Amino acid sequence: MRRLGFKGGRILDPSSGIGHFLGCMPADIAMRSSITAVELDELAGRVLRALYAPAGVDVRIQGLEAATLADGSFDLVVSNVPFGNYQVSDGRNRPYSRFSIHNWFVGKALDLVRPGGLVCLITSAWFLDQRDESARAHAASQADLVSAIRLPQGAFMRLASTDVQSDIVVLRRRRPGEDASMEWIDLDFVPDELRHPRCQDKYMQFNAWYAANPRNVLGLIDKVTRGYTPVPTAVLDGDLGAALQQAAGLIPSGVHVPLPVVCSTERSGDYGRRTRRRTPGQPRAARRAHPHRTAG
Repeated sequence: MRRLGFKGGRILDPSSGIGHFLGCMPADIAMRSSITAVELDELAGRVLRALYAPAGVDVRIQGLEAATLADGSFDLVVSNVPFGNYQVSDGRNRPYSRFSIHNWFVGKALDLVRPGGLVCLITSAWFLDQRDESARAHAASQADLVSAIRLPQGAFMRLASTDVQSDIVVLRRRRPGEDASMEWIDLDFVPDELRHPRCQDKYMQFNAWYAANPRNVLGLIDKVTRGYTPVPTAVLDGDLGAALQQAAGLIPSGVHVPLPVVCSTERSGDYGRRTRRRTPGQPRAARRAHPHRTAG
């Protein structure tokens, strides 16, 4: 987040779990932020509330589709979103309402973030790799792909006991008048330099952005099956932590531009007014939140 230029603001974690992302948030960013965390699961939400509500985090134990959150009201949406081939019944008839749940979260996050704000998600690789480009096209109509990192098979095995192929995706919602960048909508063939030596399939496809930015793929691409049809999957023979640190250095710097602070107290609800008083995540609350850092 620091590399992207984000130093604080209104933050939303729309699928917070017990608060792993909150626990790992740098203290200086937490001190300058107002944080909202949403979690559907009752037990996880109660743990989340016990850990972070005393520190001033606005914890909502409900589905994101039911949360009362104003569109365009956040500077940053950051989360590890649910994956699955099922839909969310949000009752709002938005263009993304028919998408699978991980793509629904992308669409919803882009609604909630302000123009110029960032959406940083861990999501299913199918968002970028699915042959049906509808979800990407919808996202690209509002936002640019700042960067992405293709995580290798087993990246979350120890933490979440899942072997699903996933990406870190960073999107920036465009401001009025900015030109759109659409090259990440299409698919392309996996280049030879990224194909695993044991894989003989020269016609595997993945997102064209990765074909143009192969250093953002952690490992080499092989055909891997998880009980279904084999799919192109990143396989890393090496240290994941070191590979992640190297890939993080490829993320563009200074992308986030903060809103100017409006000092007038006469404009109800604006950003400037909120920063004049202690809001969730400001200095005193942040210092209380971080004793729970390891608990996440």
